[in-house]
Amino acid sequence: MRRLLFLLIVSVTTIAGFAQRTVTGKVVEEDTKDAVIQATASLLSGEKVVSNAVTNAEGNFSVKAPSDGTFTLRVTYVGFKTYTKKITVSDGKSVSAGTISLAPDAIMLQGATVTAHLAKVQSKGDTLIFNADAYRVPEGSVVEELVKRMPGAEIDDNGNITINGKQVSKIKVDGRDFGDSKTALKNLPTSIIEKVRAYDEKSDLARITGIDDGNEQTVLDFGLRAGMNRG
Repeated sequence: MRRLLFLLIVSVTTIAGFAQRTVTGKVVEEDTKDAVIQATASLLSGEKVVSNAVTNAEGNFSVKAPSDGTFTLRVTYVGFKTYTKKITVSDGKSVSAGTISLAPDAIMLQGATVTAHLAKVQSKGDTLIFNADAYRVPEGSVVEELVKRMPGAEIDDNGNITINGKQVSKIKVDGRDFGDSKTALKNLPTSIIEKVRAYDEKSDLARITGIDDGNEQTVLDFGLRAGMNRG
């Protein structure tokens, strides 16, 4: 009987140890109440980021807490003021931060105050659409500077691009194939780009044969401004 009780206690303790501690919430724009897509939600212990996640198409996020304790929840998105809040996780339970409203950030630019209600990321079906004008890049820069600023995008030392952890395997310009990612990043001027679309499409083999092989490739498609062409 004692052995059975001991095993039961150990089992309960073990299950509690594996309990999923998460902090959840929804991020919206303060003015419009629209969902903010691809905002970054981070948990900090002191000044150190211990976990982070990005909001989905509905503005929802779920970020894992590494242990019980008090953390700072920080939510950031380009063009909006940073939101912070103290969150206490206890007993291995999930905590809801509720609905978080982000206020537009006023940026001082050339002596004038402008409201940075920019940096829009639209989600249409499985496609993410980034508005190039929403990101402040150096004058005369190439699209590498633009991609670096896009939420969820990363570029490694070899010029490989990932979007939300998925490696981009094809670059297009206005829907047409355009060499490799490194060539595009170093040569396409930011000034001619209006939209950047990220989406998955069937593999080249599947499109040629008409037989779905179950493989998809992630595409980054740079849309040109009106009046521009590839020459």
